[in-house]
Amino acid sequence: MWQAQVRVDGVRASKTKPTKTEVKDWAAAKEHEIKTSVVVKTTSSTFGEAALRYEMEFSRSKGGAEWEQGQIKRLLDRPIAKIKLSMVKKADIRAWRDERLKKVQGSTVNREWNLLSHIFAMARDEWELIEVNPMTGVKRPPDNPSRDRLVSDDEIEQICFVADFNGEVATTLSQRTCAAFLFALETAMRSGEICKMTWDMVDKNKKTVGLPGKITKNGTKRGVALSTRADTRVIGPN
Repeated sequence: MWQAQVRVDGVRASKTKPTKTEVKDWAAAKEHEIKTSVVVKTTSSTFGEAALRYEMEFSRSKGGAEWEQGQIKRLLDRPIAKIKLSMVKKADIRAWRDERLKKVQGSTVNREWNLLSHIFAMARDEWELIEVNPMTGVKRPPDNPSRDRLVSDDEIEQICFVADFNGEVATTLSQRTCAAFLFALETAMRSGEICKMTWDMVDKNKKTVGLPGKITKNGTKRGVALSTRADTRVIGPN
């Protein structure tokens, strides 16, 4: 027997099921039920409650769900999360921006900025809880200077040497990691896309990988061309 324990906002629940899969399904459903019960879907909601609703209704269907869920969890501990949604002002956004810039760089703040802006946009356009997105008109921080450094052939050779990977069959964890590294260099695919890629997505004849929207960052399916090296040295010979 397997037991699951769920704790959300001080509410606890537990359940015993015969299989691990049933326990995980119950825990996910119970967590959603508890979160839904505490989210007040009116203009009296706080920004934190709106963020939780966004996580439940939109984040979970995105390719970057894990990142958004982690950001929202941390966001709930920030002062802005306690403010009523309809009372959030530009000054509150500036305070959040300036506080984050003391700890992280501009590019990181801008990535988090996009998430907050999406939450406010949904509260305005979809839920009709507010009339104006308070982030509109607030100045974004500048991004970090772009980096154009490429991994050198010598560095690639050293990594392969340390991993004991010759471009053929990868059996150890180090070799598989090295193979994924080489595959990323050849395809420019993200790590999450590579880790979630399955053989049914690979078309050996066309030398392409068809990525479904559920694993891409923006939720849109796309095709990736495989170079000769990616096709033969990383995926394997025909």
